[in-house]
Amino acid sequence: MFTIFFCQCRVCSLCMLLQSKVEQILYDALEVSFSFDQDIDEFWEYLKNELSTEEAKNAKITDEIEGLSREYVEDYSKLVNGIEGLSCSLELIESQVWTH
Repeated sequence: MFTIFFCQCRVCSLCMLLQSKVEQILYDALEVSFSFDQDIDEFWEYLKNELSTEEAKNAKITDEIEGLSREYVEDYSKLVNGIEGLSCSLELIESQVWTH
């Protein structure tokens, strides 16, 4: 079996998934026995289609990550604003308690 690492972390789920897929494609390629009269172009097209499929999946995952990142930033901003509002309210309440 092949060992191919796409990043140094070796635990990143995306890298592990990609590594597994590439290893499976390479393993499948070894299972195919080519003779000189077979069309290697057909196999090349198969590999290009597999690559295209994986690139599309990668693009989808990238889009999802970017969307989640934007949501995180927006939610964090709302949380900070909410905390600041509560802090101001508490300060106002404290000032009213001490003045009465």
